[in-house]
Amino acid sequence: MGRECGPGTVEATDWPDLHGNNAWPGELACPGFRDTQLVYFQEMWELARRLNDLVAISLHLPKDTFKDKFSSPTLTMALNHYSAELSCPGAGILGCGAHTDYGQMTILLLDSVPGLQIAQEKGVTDDMEFPVQGAEQACDRGWLDVPAMEGAFVVNTGDMMQRFTNGKYLSNMHRVVNFTGQERYSIAFFYEPNAECMVECLQTCYGPDNPPRYSPTMYGTYLCEKYKATGEQYEGTTGKDADKAKK
Repeated sequence: MGRECGPGTVEATDWPDLHGNNAWPGELACPGFRDTQLVYFQEMWELARRLNDLVAISLHLPKDTFKDKFSSPTLTMALNHYSAELSCPGAGILGCGAHTDYGQMTILLLDSVPGLQIAQEKGVTDDMEFPVQGAEQACDRGWLDVPAMEGAFVVNTGDMMQRFTNGKYLSNMHRVVNFTGQERYSIAFFYEPNAECMVECLQTCYGPDNPPRYSPTMYGTYLCEKYKATGEQYEGTTGKDADKAKK
């Protein structure tokens, strides 16, 4: 699910591949499902805002540095179910292959079954154009298990956090494996900038001896290009972003 942006809204008009209405099951089929999801969604949105404020403070920037960049954010929440099939990473059998998240941060609520792993060493190239195929081999220093702690969330930092901070915060490579033979569940809340946000290095994250490592990029453009690169059936457009990116 995502932030509700129905027909006629600016987001749905300019970025139809990124925004729209949610499709909900009927109340008779799933009593309370919609209301429960919306409450949790709003709570995660508020938590993400607060975490963004803390990131800004840690960079010696005003607390509201990210406010205008996330005024109409691209938000997605996924309810994940992983089967009981055992993983065999060497054969390419995983619950979810190695990847980084595209946005600013991902807030994860995990059950008690282990499975999430992070690479011990960053497994993407500096320009974050590392191909999806071969990502497992890129992380040749091994993987660390991420324990699920009751009453706590796991937060993944994403590609945009790395771009904003010039690599001070890294977009961590992670994957899901099943070595227990148990089913596993998680809830992932993806917090991402406005589609029209121009993501570029923040002022305290570069200097004469540390120039910006990444070219400015419009987030909607970046995201749509990623969808094209990773989704064989995706042939969407990028709305008005191409013209705006040139200006």
